[in-house]
Amino acid sequence: MDFNKLAKDILQLTGGKENIVHLEHCMTRIRMNVKDDSKVQTEQLKSLDGVMGVAQSGGQHQIIIGNNVTKVYKELVGVGHLESANSEDADEQTEKNSWISKVFDIISGIFVPIIPVIAGAGMLKGLLSILTTTEAITTTSDAYKFIEALSSAAFIFLPILLAFSSATKFKTNPYVAVVLGGFMLHPAFTALRQQEITSLDVFNLPVRLIDYSSSVLPIILAVWMLSYIEKIARKIIPGSLRIVLEAMLILLVAAPITMTVIGPLGTVIGDGLSDVFNIIFNFSGLLAGVLLGGTFSLIVITGMHYGFTPLILGGIAKNGFDLIKPMMMMANMGQAGATFAVFLKTKNKKMKSLAGASTFSALLGITEPAIYGVTMKLKRPFIGALIGGAAGGGIAGVFKVKAYGWAVAGLPAIPLFLGNTFIYFIIAVLVSFSVGMLATLLLGFKDIEEEKQIEQAQKSTDAVMGAKGEVIQSPLEGEVIPIQNLSDPAFAEEMMGKGVAIEPSAGSAVSPVDGVIMHITKSKHAIAIVSDAGAEVLIHIGIDTVKLKGEHFISHVKAGDHVTVGQLLIEFDIPKIKDAGYQTVTAILVTNPDRYQEPGRALPGPIVFGEQLMTLEMK
Repeated sequence: MDFNKLAKDILQLTGGKENIVHLEHCMTRIRMNVKDDSKVQTEQLKSLDGVMGVAQSGGQHQIIIGNNVTKVYKELVGVGHLESANSEDADEQTEKNSWISKVFDIISGIFVPIIPVIAGAGMLKGLLSILTTTEAITTTSDAYKFIEALSSAAFIFLPILLAFSSATKFKTNPYVAVVLGGFMLHPAFTALRQQEITSLDVFNLPVRLIDYSSSVLPIILAVWMLSYIEKIARKIIPGSLRIVLEAMLILLVAAPITMTVIGPLGTVIGDGLSDVFNIIFNFSGLLAGVLLGGTFSLIVITGMHYGFTPLILGGIAKNGFDLIKPMMMMANMGQAGATFAVFLKTKNKKMKSLAGASTFSALLGITEPAIYGVTMKLKRPFIGALIGGAAGGGIAGVFKVKAYGWAVAGLPAIPLFLGNTFIYFIIAVLVSFSVGMLATLLLGFKDIEEEKQIEQAQKSTDAVMGAKGEVIQSPLEGEVIPIQNLSDPAFAEEMMGKGVAIEPSAGSAVSPVDGVIMHITKSKHAIAIVSDAGAEVLIHIGIDTVKLKGEHFISHVKAGDHVTVGQLLIEFDIPKIKDAGYQTVTAILVTNPDRYQEPGRALPGPIVFGEQLMTLEMK
């Protein structure tokens, strides 16, 4: 297909460059606002080779292209010399988030990029503990000093790591931010503190000499402030002088504010949060452990678990240990135990295979496959997992089990718990797993084989399709409705492909096939997958939800990832999306329908994760 020619035809049939006010694209369609609607020749646009359809909604003309939308959009921007900054892929967040959503989005955006290096450093500390405990090396040996320095570097210089990731999140110069972080950790200040000098008088400004190594909040707040200073500086400084003056003036303003106000304030807040958790654990370790261990899996589902990362790192920096990470471990072990119970009890071969693999990943600290593929799907095992997490969490809370570093909460992190509470940690882990398993076995669950949700569907499908077909499983839990009932004609008229719609009752979407992620929109509301058997599947959550610009959506995969049936793809907040004025009804489409005969579709009514949604038979 000649995308350049298609772009030129679209430009001509929409009134030319002068008629286009705003241009963007989502996963499958080009969206434009125009000055004069009468200049848009809708019928001629529909007849273009490469255009699947045209719709008008919310004051926008929507030209449905399909999987080639990015290529056509780029050509359209080029041939029309149009502004591309308004593209969805430009990642502009113009809609107003709730403050809670903003806080957790910021925390996630800052900490997710640095988690691998923090986890790696934590595992090095665990290795060092093993080497010294087994007396393979001594604490006075050169090998110990070398490994200790390597494992401590990421934590000592944590403000520098956070400076870079914070600058990326706040859209400010990361190199200026790194200099500010390095300034806060400067050896000259360390030397002065060692001489018991606690403050400086800088042009009559009192500067407290605080140890910012391993700190979290001070640098995040400082870089947030830096982003505003940079915006003001760019308005004031002429473009010709920016390369010389901008960084200098920004640092001259930011450094004193950081050292006199922001840094001390961040330290007080961070220490205060750490103290609050210590007070809670001292008041009732049992209650704190039961609550956190028993509810952490629920917190994972909401996507708010990243909010604990600064608290954990802050606690380690202040106290040398953390009390929260053990509770996360117990929740994960509860999930592992419950999933293992499903593995033992289910008679369904597919579920047994999934439960076995998910048990292993949960033991390693990755619980999403267990939660979304097994325990939540079967419902009662999820309750069993919560009970297991609460039981182990209660023991860990009573004995104040400590973690001495940060790592993913799985069995590889065991060395980080070596200390005077290690025996209680081991007991708590065993209890979490065992109780999670036993509770699930006692509660029982409706085996998929008993309900014939997958195996019978597969048998009947095979009878019709032989070896030439494929089953698309439900990525959602909710109510199946006919695709023709959707208000968006692009879906209702099946311009983009054949499929069905689901009104979701749970805010998570899992993979309906084994395959590869072709594309996921920046706004996270739509995802395209090509199955291993060749079906191209589009999951489009909501109507016009591209306008939310990613608000209330959390993506767990990226383009190029290979996914399996039941693997978590996207989480979305149904109440908040509806409060913002958007529907959450979701279209699940096969976008290469010419390859298949008319698909078999699930009848309207309730549907659960993994239940047969569509059957495809090759032509």
